[in-house]
Amino acid sequence: MTEGLRTHLLSAPVLRPRSDVPSWPFDEQVERSNAHSIVATILVTDIVGSTHRAAALGDGAWRRLLDAHDDVSASTIRRLGGRAARHTGDGYLAVFECPSSGVAAALAIGEALRHLRLEVRAGVHRGSVVLRGCDLAGLNVHIATRVAALARPSEVLVTDEVRQVLPPSEQRALRSRGFHRLKGVPSLIALAALADSLLEEGDRHPGFEVVGGVH
Repeated sequence: MTEGLRTHLLSAPVLRPRSDVPSWPFDEQVERSNAHSIVATILVTDIVGSTHRAAALGDGAWRRLLDAHDDVSASTIRRLGGRAARHTGDGYLAVFECPSSGVAAALAIGEALRHLRLEVRAGVHRGSVVLRGCDLAGLNVHIATRVAALARPSEVLVTDEVRQVLPPSEQRALRSRGFHRLKGVPSLIALAALADSLLEEGDRHPGFEVVGGVH
């Protein structure tokens, strides 16, 4: 990733919520139309090694660290125009109207949490999602979750549905991971990574089959 792109994505502070950020404009449209689904960019984050850290720290210290994680993640999502749909215990499910904002949030959350000695993995996907009150459901939510599970510590993986709608300058920061067969997903999924490291043979998650060559 170029330093210019990293600077662009991380140019604003992420540790304090902002009260002047307007609500996602699509919220009002959904309310007015009583829509049952929307097309959005889906971000899923997950803390790496959470069980090990919880055991090492003890319940009290782990709870305080989770509180800090939640503050950083929620404020970053909000600042970048997203909406946190679900807290997963060890991460977040969030949606964004703008694909670039979803990718920026994934990167910014990871950068900020490293100061707390936490690593997260993130997956970003785009597609229709089913509205269930304040929660989201549907196949594309499952895809985003499985993509996040494949990412390495501190890595952001994006699907081709996201890559295709990013500006050219951001597309150039991505490195292809080829096509993958995700468990339970009927079609092949093309992935790309923001991180410099590429998936090695021994690092493949058992729930995924790499179909295309990594290049």
